[in-house]
Amino acid sequence: MKVLLIYPYYLSNFSYPDAYPPVCLAYLAAAVRGEGIAVPKIIDLSLLGKSKEGKLWRHGCSDETIARIIRDEAPDVVGVSCPFSAYFANSLRILELARQNAPAAVTFIGGPHPTLFPEETINNSFVDFCVIGEGETTFTRILKAFAAVKDVQALKTACLKEEGVAFMLDGKPVVNPKLHYIDDLDSLPFPAWDLIDVESYFKLNLPNWSLRGRMLPVVSSRSCPNRCTFCSMFRTHGPRWRGRSAANLVDEILYLKENFGIDSFNIIDDNFSFDPKRVLEVCALLRRKGLEKLIWNTPNGLAVKTLNEEVLTAMKEAGCCEINVAIESGDEYIRNTVIQKHLPTEKILEVTRAANRIGLKLNIYIVLGMPGETRESVGNTIALIRKFHAYGMGLYNATPYPGTVLYDTCLKNGWISKNYLADMTKGNFIAYTVPAFKTGGFDFEDLKNWRGRLIRAFVLHNFLEIIKWEFRQPVLFYPKIFFKRLKMLFLQN
Repeated sequence: MKVLLIYPYYLSNFSYPDAYPPVCLAYLAAAVRGEGIAVPKIIDLSLLGKSKEGKLWRHGCSDETIARIIRDEAPDVVGVSCPFSAYFANSLRILELARQNAPAAVTFIGGPHPTLFPEETINNSFVDFCVIGEGETTFTRILKAFAAVKDVQALKTACLKEEGVAFMLDGKPVVNPKLHYIDDLDSLPFPAWDLIDVESYFKLNLPNWSLRGRMLPVVSSRSCPNRCTFCSMFRTHGPRWRGRSAANLVDEILYLKENFGIDSFNIIDDNFSFDPKRVLEVCALLRRKGLEKLIWNTPNGLAVKTLNEEVLTAMKEAGCCEINVAIESGDEYIRNTVIQKHLPTEKILEVTRAANRIGLKLNIYIVLGMPGETRESVGNTIALIRKFHAYGMGLYNATPYPGTVLYDTCLKNGWISKNYLADMTKGNFIAYTVPAFKTGGFDFEDLKNWRGRLIRAFVLHNFLEIIKWEFRQPVLFYPKIFFKRLKMLFLQN
């Protein structure tokens, strides 16, 4: 059986690439190979060229090239990832090309958006199956069944009781929700990095906050117990947090160093520090195995309420060069009532000041423009960020993503139109710096002005901190990026 797994091209306002190894497909490929079904081929279309489409940049090859790739591969199975809602139209287009150029192949799609909208997804004749939630178990079971029946219609009949999958049968939708998630993540094989051209990503040398170079991502846990109103990740990854053992995670990091020569890695969990005891075990093992010289960071952010000085110190001693923490807002009402963060200001100050005290580089995440945002709440955020020092700030406009409380609230109040979802899925990557909605309490001009205030306040308060970190770690210093960043910050309105 020939299995082709494809990561989609994407459209962006920016000409520079944003390509990182598709760990989701690497996990899926490893599961398929581990069951002895096939050795999948993984293709990341976003690496294959760049062209202008109107005002946007298309990062990836043309439709003609995609069609040729599919014809040349002649797959029996085509699986396409849809990692973001904004990629949905692109992923569907790839499956349409697969149907045209490999008409006998069984087609699959998976990812957050298809998981949230399975009926919409399977309402396309070129989509045979939509995998709901994490796909390792479901996908491998269906492929095993396909090897036995070798017919798409018979395969659908065989999948009537398979959970976590949606498909059309006799003109009617069959949607079987995901009920069980993988509790023992250690039972999964390591991602199949040998099936991905990792050298292509190394050559791109794209920065991930302070890191770049021979860098690969690792996933140490899945899901998050929190229910922030702007986030829907738990709907894809399940309601409960599940973590790999410290030994299993560190074994993978050692494998990456020995087989791919990495000099850095990113822990890309949504809640790496949920279990502080496990974090301490990971850090102790990294040091015991001599891996503390590998530098690493946590770009997806850490939950502040899980951190303390002991954990931060252990992370630093184990090679962590910086942490990103999700503060969201300096206003208690916005942070804890609107966002439902349940995070006291005192805890924020405890953790950020601890990071400053031990010399751990700190980046913060702020969300601007949640319902109820005012000039006063923005002022409270400015007041908070002036009480500690940080190197970087990810400042994002609140964006209503499908499956979130924020999305439902905006739709209910008429702050976004009924066409908002369709517009989002057309493939134009929505930058968080662009306001997505306005309420009766603020408009787009307000958001623009508040954004400028926040950026100026952050830069003026932390300018020496930024300079200090840029020159304290010269291995991470890239003058062109540094001065471009400063220029962008000071030119904000």
